[in-house]
Amino acid sequence: EGGRLAVIMMDLDHFKKVNDQYGHLAGDEVLSGVAGRISQIMRPYDWLARYGGEDFMALTIGLWEDGVGSLARRIGEAVAARPFPAQGRELPITISLGVAFLTPEVGSLDGVIHRADLALYQAKVRGRDRVEIFDGV
Repeated sequence: EGGRLAVIMMDLDHFKKVNDQYGHLAGDEVLSGVAGRISQIMRPYDWLARYGGEDFMALTIGLWEDGVGSLARRIGEAVAARPFPAQGRELPITISLGVAFLTPEVGSLDGVIHRADLALYQAKVRGRDRVEIFDGV
């Protein structure tokens, strides 16, 4: 398909409040539901993993910048589209996403993950519930 390897780092916005207000079982239900929605958006040969806590990471290959940006936006929209059932409640959740690409300058998966994490940090700083693509700054 052409395109490049991209990493999408994702972090649920204000997730600590879910665990603090509704308990860890509710948090686990939300995490499971989020993973399910993300999986429905991704292609069968993309890779999704829980990266830790409320963080997820996706690896995609064969998409160009606009395709990965579109995929990330669709993930964000799918997560925010409707509340998640958890412990008898409906909990609204949003997600922030950071995207980076494997380039010759990066040269390693660890480098791409680091850049995607920096882009995710920018999404958080710029208001959450958004996608940021690493721009080299």
